[in-house]
Amino acid sequence: MSERSKEYRRNVAAVIVDAAGRVLLGRKSDSSRFWHFPQGGVGHKETFEQALWRELREETGLTPEHLQIVARVGGLRYQYRKKNKKSKVWAGQQQTYFLLRCTGAHVVADAGHSAEFAKLEWLPWRTLSPHMFVSFKREVAQEVLAAFFPPDVRDLEAYWQQLNALSRYEFGPDSMLAAYAPEDRSLFLGTKEEARAAMEDLRHRVRAVQRQWESMAHPPRMLVVIHDAAPTPGKRSINCLRHAADLPDPLHVQVCSPFVSAALPQDALAPVTFPLPRASECLLTAHSPYRAVLTDTAMHDAIADNEQRLLEQQVCLLKLYLHISPEQFFKTCPTAPPAAYENHTSAAECFLRRTAQVVPWFIIPAEKKWYRDFVIATLLTTMAENATTEALSR
Repeated sequence: MSERSKEYRRNVAAVIVDAAGRVLLGRKSDSSRFWHFPQGGVGHKETFEQALWRELREETGLTPEHLQIVARVGGLRYQYRKKNKKSKVWAGQQQTYFLLRCTGAHVVADAGHSAEFAKLEWLPWRTLSPHMFVSFKREVAQEVLAAFFPPDVRDLEAYWQQLNALSRYEFGPDSMLAAYAPEDRSLFLGTKEEARAAMEDLRHRVRAVQRQWESMAHPPRMLVVIHDAAPTPGKRSINCLRHAADLPDPLHVQVCSPFVSAALPQDALAPVTFPLPRASECLLTAHSPYRAVLTDTAMHDAIADNEQRLLEQQVCLLKLYLHISPEQFFKTCPTAPPAAYENHTSAAECFLRRTAQVVPWFIIPAEKKWYRDFVIATLLTTMAENATTEALSR
Protein backbone atom coordinates (compact mmCIF):
# COMPACT_ATOMS: atom_id res chain seq x y z
CA MET A 1 0.00 0.00 0.00
CA SER A 2 1.52 3.35 -1.02
CA GLU A 3 1.69 6.32 1.35
CA ARG A 4 -0.69 8.25 -0.92
CA SER A 5 -3.33 5.54 -0.83
CA LYS A 6 -3.40 5.49 2.96
CA GLU A 7 -5.69 7.75 4.90
CA TYR A 8 -4.76 10.06 7.73
CA ARG A 9 -6.13 9.17 11.13
CA ARG A 10 -8.37 11.82 12.70
CA ASN A 11 -6.79 13.19 15.85
CA VAL A 12 -7.48 15.90 18.43
CA ALA A 13 -4.90 17.71 20.55
CA ALA A 14 -5.16 20.20 23.42
CA VAL A 15 -3.21 23.38 24.08
CA ILE A 16 -4.22 24.18 27.67
CA VAL A 17 -3.35 27.59 29.10
CA ASP A 18 -3.69 28.41 32.80
CA ALA A 19 -4.31 31.77 34.50
CA ALA A 20 -0.56 32.47 34.62
CA GLY A 21 -0.12 31.97 30.87
CA ARG A 22 1.52 28.56 31.19
CA VAL A 23 0.85 25.68 28.80
CA LEU A 24 0.42 22.04 29.86
CA LEU A 25 2.88 19.64 28.18
CA GLY A 26 3.88 16.05 28.83
CA ARG A 27 6.93 13.81 28.45
CA LYS A 28 6.83 10.14 27.58
CA SER A 29 9.60 9.36 30.06
CA ASP A 30 11.77 11.20 32.57
CA SER A 31 14.77 10.83 30.26
CA SER A 32 13.03 12.16 27.14
CA ARG A 33 13.93 15.66 26.01
CA PHE A 34 10.84 16.05 23.81
CA TRP A 35 7.47 17.39 24.86
CA HIS A 36 3.98 16.55 23.63
CA PHE A 37 0.56 18.13 23.81
CA PRO A 38 -2.19 15.84 25.15
CA GLN A 39 -3.72 14.21 22.09
CA GLY A 40 -5.55 11.15 20.79
CA GLY A 41 -7.51 9.63 17.94
CA VAL A 42 -11.17 10.30 17.24
CA GLY A 43 -13.24 7.15 17.63
CA HIS A 44 -15.96 5.81 15.36
CA LYS A 45 -19.16 7.88 15.69
CA GLU A 46 -17.34 10.18 18.12
CA THR A 47 -17.36 13.96 17.68
CA PHE A 48 -14.15 15.95 17.92
CA GLU A 49 -15.16 17.52 21.24
CA GLN A 50 -16.19 14.16 22.69
CA ALA A 51 -12.79 12.75 21.72
CA LEU A 52 -11.06 15.80 23.20
CA TRP A 53 -12.73 15.46 26.61
CA ARG A 54 -12.18 11.70 26.68
CA GLU A 55 -8.46 12.04 25.93
CA LEU A 56 -7.99 14.83 28.47
CA ARG A 57 -9.74 12.83 31.16
CA GLU A 58 -7.58 9.78 30.38
CA GLU A 59 -4.24 11.59 30.04
CA THR A 60 -4.50 14.50 32.46
CA GLY A 61 -7.53 13.93 34.69
CA LEU A 62 -8.97 17.26 33.53
CA THR A 63 -12.67 17.53 32.68
CA PRO A 64 -14.98 20.17 31.12
CA GLU A 65 -15.48 21.62 34.62
CA HIS A 66 -11.82 22.66 34.59
CA LEU A 67 -11.56 23.99 31.05
CA GLN A 68 -13.23 26.17 28.42
CA ILE A 69 -12.67 25.86 24.67
CA VAL A 70 -11.45 29.15 23.22
CA ALA A 71 -10.53 28.33 19.62
CA ARG A 72 -9.46 25.56 17.30
CA VAL A 73 -7.23 25.11 14.28
CA GLY A 74 -7.32 22.02 12.08
CA GLY A 75 -6.06 20.42 8.91
CA LEU A 76 -2.58 19.89 10.38
CA ARG A 77 -0.90 16.70 9.21
CA TYR A 78 2.20 14.77 10.06
CA GLN A 79 3.33 11.37 8.80
CA TYR A 80 4.09 8.38 10.97
CA ARG A 81 7.62 7.08 11.04
CA LYS A 82 7.94 3.68 9.41
CA LYS A 83 8.75 1.97 12.72
CA ASN A 84 5.38 3.09 14.09
CA LYS A 85 2.98 0.11 14.10
CA LYS A 86 0.12 2.36 13.02
CA SER A 87 1.98 3.22 9.79
CA LYS A 88 0.79 -0.10 8.35
CA VAL A 89 -2.77 1.24 8.37
CA TRP A 90 -2.45 5.04 8.39
CA ALA A 91 -0.15 7.41 6.56
CA GLY A 92 -0.15 9.66 9.62
CA GLN A 93 -2.47 11.86 11.63
CA GLN A 94 -4.62 14.83 10.64
CA GLN A 95 -4.94 16.93 13.74
CA THR A 96 -7.36 19.48 15.09
CA TYR A 97 -5.83 21.50 17.90
CA PHE A 98 -8.07 23.02 20.57
CA LEU A 99 -7.00 26.03 22.59
CA LEU A 100 -8.43 25.76 26.11
CA ARG A 101 -8.33 28.11 29.10
CA CYS A 102 -8.44 26.90 32.69
CA THR A 103 -11.59 28.10 34.44
CA GLY A 104 -9.98 28.09 37.88
CA ALA A 105 -6.91 29.78 39.30
CA HIS A 106 -5.29 26.51 40.39
CA VAL A 107 -5.94 23.56 38.10
CA VAL A 108 -4.02 20.38 38.85
CA ALA A 109 -3.23 17.92 36.06
CA ASP A 110 -2.22 14.37 36.93
CA ALA A 111 -0.14 12.19 34.61
CA GLY A 112 -1.07 9.12 36.64
CA HIS A 113 -4.38 8.83 34.81
CA SER A 114 -2.70 7.28 31.75
CA ALA A 115 0.42 5.50 30.60
CA GLU A 116 0.75 8.16 27.87
CA PHE A 117 2.89 10.51 29.96
CA ALA A 118 5.47 9.93 32.67
CA LYS A 119 5.15 13.54 33.78
CA LEU A 120 3.18 16.70 33.06
CA GLU A 121 4.47 20.24 33.48
CA TRP A 122 3.17 23.79 33.04
CA LEU A 123 5.60 25.82 30.92
CA PRO A 124 5.40 29.58 30.12
CA TRP A 125 4.06 29.97 26.60
CA ARG A 126 6.88 32.37 25.67
CA THR A 127 9.42 29.60 26.24
CA LEU A 128 7.77 27.19 23.77
CA SER A 129 9.64 26.38 20.57
CA PRO A 130 9.11 23.86 17.74
CA HIS A 131 12.46 22.30 18.65
CA MET A 132 10.97 21.08 21.93
CA PHE A 133 8.92 18.55 19.92
CA VAL A 134 9.98 15.41 18.03
CA SER A 135 11.23 16.10 14.52
CA PHE A 136 8.28 14.62 12.61
CA LYS A 137 5.82 16.78 14.61
CA ARG A 138 7.94 19.92 14.52
CA GLU A 139 6.27 21.52 11.50
CA VAL A 140 2.82 21.03 13.03
CA ALA A 141 4.03 22.42 16.35
CA GLN A 142 5.32 25.52 14.58
CA GLU A 143 1.92 26.09 12.94
CA VAL A 144 0.08 25.58 16.21
CA LEU A 145 2.27 27.99 18.14
CA ALA A 146 1.97 30.58 15.34
CA ALA A 147 -1.82 30.20 15.34
CA PHE A 148 -2.38 30.48 19.10
CA PHE A 149 0.63 32.55 20.25
CA PRO A 150 1.63 34.90 17.39
CA PRO A 151 4.80 36.76 18.43
CA ASP A 152 3.58 40.10 17.04
CA VAL A 153 0.34 40.11 19.08
CA ARG A 154 0.52 42.16 22.28
CA ASP A 155 -2.86 41.27 23.77
CA LEU A 156 -3.35 37.50 23.54
CA GLU A 157 -6.72 37.58 25.31
CA ALA A 158 -8.17 39.98 22.74
CA TYR A 159 -6.61 37.98 19.91
CA TRP A 160 -8.10 34.70 21.18
CA GLN A 161 -11.53 36.30 21.49
CA GLN A 162 -11.28 37.48 17.90
CA LEU A 163 -10.47 33.96 16.66
CA ASN A 164 -14.01 32.84 17.46
CA ALA A 165 -15.79 36.20 17.24
CA LEU A 166 -18.97 35.96 15.21
CA SER A 167 -19.13 39.76 15.34
CA ARG A 168 -16.90 39.80 12.24
CA TYR A 169 -20.05 38.98 10.23
CA GLU A 170 -22.42 41.38 11.97
CA PHE A 171 -23.82 44.13 9.73
CA GLY A 172 -25.35 47.25 11.23
CA PRO A 173 -26.81 50.55 9.96
CA ASP A 174 -23.33 52.01 9.35
CA SER A 175 -21.66 48.95 7.83
CA MET A 176 -20.41 48.58 4.25
CA LEU A 177 -20.96 45.37 2.27
CA ALA A 178 -17.56 45.76 0.59
CA ALA A 179 -15.96 44.96 3.98
CA TYR A 180 -17.30 41.39 3.83
CA ALA A 181 -15.61 38.90 1.51
CA PRO A 182 -17.75 36.08 0.03
CA GLU A 183 -14.67 33.83 0.13
CA ASP A 184 -13.82 34.55 3.80
CA ARG A 185 -12.93 31.48 5.90
CA SER A 186 -11.41 33.13 8.97
CA LEU A 187 -13.81 31.63 11.54
CA PHE A 188 -12.65 28.05 10.96
CA LEU A 189 -9.03 27.31 10.06
CA GLY A 190 -9.55 23.59 9.46
CA THR A 191 -10.59 21.54 6.46
CA LYS A 192 -14.01 20.85 5.00
CA GLU A 193 -14.08 17.40 6.59
CA GLU A 194 -13.18 18.84 9.99
CA ALA A 195 -15.86 21.52 9.68
CA ARG A 196 -18.45 18.83 9.01
CA ALA A 197 -17.25 16.93 12.06
CA ALA A 198 -17.35 20.14 14.11
CA MET A 199 -20.98 20.60 13.09
CA GLU A 200 -21.75 17.37 14.94
CA ASP A 201 -20.52 19.08 18.09
CA LEU A 202 -22.76 22.06 17.31
CA ARG A 203 -25.73 19.76 16.79
CA HIS A 204 -25.13 18.21 20.23
CA ARG A 205 -24.97 21.68 21.81
CA VAL A 206 -28.19 22.92 20.19
CA ARG A 207 -30.13 19.82 21.18
CA ALA A 208 -28.75 19.96 24.72
CA VAL A 209 -30.16 23.46 25.29
CA GLN A 210 -33.42 22.50 23.59
CA ARG A 211 -33.86 19.73 26.16
CA GLN A 212 -33.67 22.47 28.79
CA TRP A 213 -36.52 24.31 27.07
CA GLU A 214 -38.93 21.44 27.78
CA SER A 215 -38.88 22.16 31.51
CA MET A 216 -38.96 25.97 31.30
CA ALA A 217 -42.08 28.01 32.03
CA HIS A 218 -41.22 30.54 29.32
CA PRO A 219 -38.88 28.79 26.85
CA PRO A 220 -37.13 30.67 24.02
CA ARG A 221 -38.59 31.00 20.54
CA MET A 222 -36.30 31.38 17.54
CA LEU A 223 -36.91 32.70 14.04
CA VAL A 224 -34.14 32.26 11.46
CA VAL A 225 -34.49 34.11 8.13
CA ILE A 226 -32.18 33.16 5.25
CA HIS A 227 -31.97 35.84 2.56
CA ASP A 228 -30.26 34.87 -0.68
CA ALA A 229 -28.20 37.61 -2.32
CA ALA A 230 -29.17 36.35 -5.77
CA PRO A 231 -31.95 38.31 -7.53
CA THR A 232 -34.30 35.34 -7.12
CA PRO A 233 -34.08 32.71 -4.34
CA GLY A 234 -33.16 29.25 -5.51
CA LYS A 235 -31.22 26.11 -4.71
CA ARG A 236 -28.63 27.93 -2.58
CA SER A 237 -31.09 29.19 0.02
CA ILE A 238 -33.04 25.91 0.00
CA ASN A 239 -29.82 23.96 0.66
CA CYS A 240 -28.97 26.33 3.52
CA LEU A 241 -32.42 25.82 4.94
CA ARG A 242 -32.07 22.04 4.73
CA HIS A 243 -28.70 22.03 6.53
CA ALA A 244 -29.89 24.48 9.19
CA ALA A 245 -33.06 22.48 9.81
CA ASP A 246 -30.96 19.37 10.48
CA LEU A 247 -29.28 21.06 13.45
CA PRO A 248 -32.07 21.43 16.08
CA ASP A 249 -34.13 18.65 17.59
CA PRO A 250 -36.72 17.50 14.99
CA LEU A 251 -39.45 17.91 17.61
CA HIS A 252 -38.57 21.58 18.05
CA VAL A 253 -37.94 22.76 14.50
CA GLN A 254 -40.28 23.89 11.74
CA VAL A 255 -39.63 25.09 8.20
CA CYS A 256 -42.02 27.87 7.23
CA SER A 257 -43.39 28.39 3.71
CA PRO A 258 -44.92 30.68 2.61
CA PHE A 259 -43.97 33.63 4.81
CA VAL A 260 -47.32 34.43 6.46
CA SER A 261 -48.75 34.19 9.95
CA ALA A 262 -52.10 34.98 11.49
CA ALA A 263 -50.50 35.02 14.92
CA LEU A 264 -49.16 38.55 14.46
CA PRO A 265 -51.36 41.67 14.23
CA GLN A 266 -52.43 42.68 10.73
CA ASP A 267 -52.93 46.36 10.09
CA ALA A 268 -52.22 49.09 7.58
CA LEU A 269 -48.98 50.04 9.32
CA ALA A 270 -47.63 46.49 9.06
CA PRO A 271 -48.22 45.23 5.51
CA VAL A 272 -45.39 42.70 5.82
CA THR A 273 -45.64 40.27 8.71
CA PHE A 274 -43.38 37.64 10.17
CA PRO A 275 -44.41 34.19 11.35
CA LEU A 276 -44.44 33.70 15.10
CA PRO A 277 -42.64 30.58 16.33
CA ARG A 278 -44.37 28.49 18.94
CA ALA A 279 -42.90 28.17 22.42
CA SER A 280 -39.60 26.21 22.43
CA GLU A 281 -39.60 26.14 18.60
CA CYS A 282 -36.92 27.05 16.09
CA LEU A 283 -38.67 28.32 12.95
CA LEU A 284 -36.63 28.61 9.75
CA THR A 285 -37.50 30.15 6.41
CA ALA A 286 -35.80 31.01 3.14
CA HIS A 287 -38.85 32.98 1.95
CA SER A 288 -37.45 36.28 3.13
CA PRO A 289 -39.94 39.12 3.67
CA TYR A 290 -37.03 41.50 3.18
CA ARG A 291 -37.05 40.74 -0.53
CA ALA A 292 -40.29 42.72 -0.80
CA VAL A 293 -38.55 45.85 0.51
CA LEU A 294 -35.39 45.53 -1.57
CA THR A 295 -36.66 48.21 -3.94
CA ASP A 296 -39.59 49.57 -1.91
CA THR A 297 -38.11 51.95 0.65
CA ALA A 298 -41.58 52.84 1.97
CA MET A 299 -41.76 49.40 3.61
CA HIS A 300 -38.59 49.72 5.67
CA ASP A 301 -40.48 51.23 8.61
CA ALA A 302 -43.03 48.40 8.43
CA ILE A 303 -40.24 45.84 8.65
CA ALA A 304 -38.76 47.64 11.66
CA ASP A 305 -42.16 47.66 13.35
CA ASN A 306 -42.55 43.94 12.82
CA GLU A 307 -39.08 43.18 14.15
CA GLN A 308 -39.83 45.21 17.26
CA ARG A 309 -43.03 43.22 17.78
CA LEU A 310 -41.09 39.98 17.63
CA LEU A 311 -38.65 41.19 20.27
CA GLU A 312 -41.52 42.26 22.52
CA GLN A 313 -42.92 38.74 22.24
CA GLN A 314 -39.56 37.28 23.34
CA VAL A 315 -38.75 35.94 19.85
CA CYS A 316 -35.04 35.67 18.99
CA LEU A 317 -34.58 36.80 15.38
CA LEU A 318 -31.53 35.72 13.39
CA LYS A 319 -31.17 37.40 9.97
CA LEU A 320 -28.74 35.77 7.53
CA TYR A 321 -27.68 37.34 4.22
CA LEU A 322 -25.93 34.94 1.84
CA HIS A 323 -23.13 36.99 0.31
CA ILE A 324 -22.04 35.68 -3.09
CA SER A 325 -19.16 36.49 -5.44
CA PRO A 326 -19.57 38.02 -8.92
CA GLU A 327 -18.92 34.55 -10.41
CA GLN A 328 -21.79 33.04 -8.45
CA PHE A 329 -24.02 35.97 -9.31
CA PHE A 330 -23.50 35.63 -13.06
CA LYS A 331 -24.00 31.87 -12.89
CA THR A 332 -27.48 32.66 -11.58
CA CYS A 333 -27.98 35.49 -14.09
CA PRO A 334 -25.86 34.56 -17.15
CA THR A 335 -27.45 37.21 -19.41
CA ALA A 336 -27.05 40.10 -16.96
CA PRO A 337 -24.93 43.07 -18.09
CA PRO A 338 -21.40 43.48 -16.63
CA ALA A 339 -22.50 46.19 -14.18
CA ALA A 340 -25.39 44.11 -12.79
CA TYR A 341 -23.46 42.69 -9.83
CA GLU A 342 -22.19 46.06 -8.71
CA ASN A 343 -25.65 47.60 -9.03
CA HIS A 344 -27.27 44.72 -7.17
CA THR A 345 -24.69 44.87 -4.37
CA SER A 346 -25.18 48.61 -4.02
CA ALA A 347 -28.95 48.18 -3.71
CA ALA A 348 -28.49 45.30 -1.26
CA GLU A 349 -26.20 47.39 0.93
CA CYS A 350 -28.80 50.14 1.06
CA PHE A 351 -31.60 47.80 2.08
CA LEU A 352 -29.39 45.94 4.59
CA ARG A 353 -28.54 49.20 6.32
CA ARG A 354 -32.15 50.34 6.45
CA THR A 355 -33.39 47.02 7.81
CA ALA A 356 -30.64 46.71 10.43
CA GLN A 357 -32.03 49.44 12.67
CA VAL A 358 -33.69 47.03 15.13
CA VAL A 359 -31.96 43.68 14.59
CA PRO A 360 -28.56 43.47 12.82
CA TRP A 361 -27.87 41.22 9.86
CA PHE A 362 -25.17 38.60 9.65
CA ILE A 363 -23.34 38.50 6.31
CA ILE A 364 -22.65 34.85 5.50
CA PRO A 365 -19.68 34.14 3.17
CA ALA A 366 -21.31 31.84 0.60
CA GLU A 367 -18.38 31.09 -1.74
CA LYS A 368 -17.71 27.71 -0.08
CA LYS A 369 -20.83 25.70 0.76
CA TRP A 370 -19.28 23.83 3.67
CA TYR A 371 -18.02 27.04 5.26
CA ARG A 372 -21.34 28.79 4.69
CA ASP A 373 -23.17 25.97 6.47
CA PHE A 374 -20.64 25.94 9.30
CA VAL A 375 -21.05 29.68 9.97
CA ILE A 376 -24.86 29.37 9.94
CA ALA A 377 -24.70 26.39 12.32
CA THR A 378 -22.35 28.30 14.65
CA LEU A 379 -24.64 31.34 14.68
CA LEU A 380 -27.74 29.25 15.30
CA THR A 381 -26.02 27.38 18.15
CA THR A 382 -24.76 30.58 19.76
CA MET A 383 -28.21 32.14 19.45
CA ALA A 384 -29.89 29.12 21.07
CA GLU A 385 -27.41 29.08 23.97
CA ASN A 386 -27.67 32.84 24.56
CA ALA A 387 -31.48 32.71 24.37
CA THR A 388 -31.51 29.93 26.96
CA THR A 389 -29.26 31.89 29.32
CA GLU A 390 -31.48 34.97 28.99
CA ALA A 391 -34.68 32.97 29.52
CA LEU A 392 -33.29 31.37 32.68
CA SER A 393 -32.29 34.77 34.05
CA ARG A 394 -35.77 36.28 33.60
